[in-house]
Amino acid sequence: MRKVISILTITIFLTLPFSTNGYSLTGSYRNLQNADVEYANYEGSYLFLEAMDIDCGACQAQHGDLKELHTSHGSKMSMVSVSVNFIGTADTLDRISEFTAEHPTTWAIGMDTDNYIRTTFGVDSTPQMFLFNPDGNVIRKWVGQTSLERLQSDIDVLLAGGTLEDGITASNDGSDSSIIGRIFASPVFKMVFFIGIILMLYMRSLKPSDEAPKVETDPLEKHKSRTKSQE
Repeated sequence: MRKVISILTITIFLTLPFSTNGYSLTGSYRNLQNADVEYANYEGSYLFLEAMDIDCGACQAQHGDLKELHTSHGSKMSMVSVSVNFIGTADTLDRISEFTAEHPTTWAIGMDTDNYIRTTFGVDSTPQMFLFNPDGNVIRKWVGQTSLERLQSDIDVLLAGGTLEDGITASNDGSDSSIIGRIFASPVFKMVFFIGIILMLYMRSLKPSDEAPKVETDPLEKHKSRTKSQE
């Protein structure tokens, strides 16, 4: 019984979520002050995130539109650009600072810590831009240089709770958006599932065996039987 309880305790611990706020976007980026900023800080608000590389010509061209986007929508959502160091010379905080000196940046910018954005969301080209809802889930993804008008139009629709005709393009958002996928990915489901398996195994262990137990014969009875047979 102790073993079953120990396994049950460990299972519950391993399947419980480590994040208490339920925000889906984990990880962090490193800002120009060399401090790691957790994405969880943006919980409760919309977040526009650009995956870029300062050596990328399309990213440099996109930067001007993002500046206009921040002017028009900065009060409606947070904005962050992170270098995913995709091409050219390795990006550093000093190089990004030089980039912002040439390309004024009025929103947060930094480096992708531990390649979190690049690997989690399958960034294989730059720029790529994402819009996260207040729960940290991707609701829109733009691949490649995108016009300011398109960005503003799409974002206005999404912030108003609407949907876009071509649907959500975030096919590599790092999560399963289907109802079944969400259920199976739920830590609560995992916990209940493993508890059910453990209880089933425990109940099976309590089931009596079909084979009748062997009864040990008392030594004194054996002696009496031998005596009677000799008589």
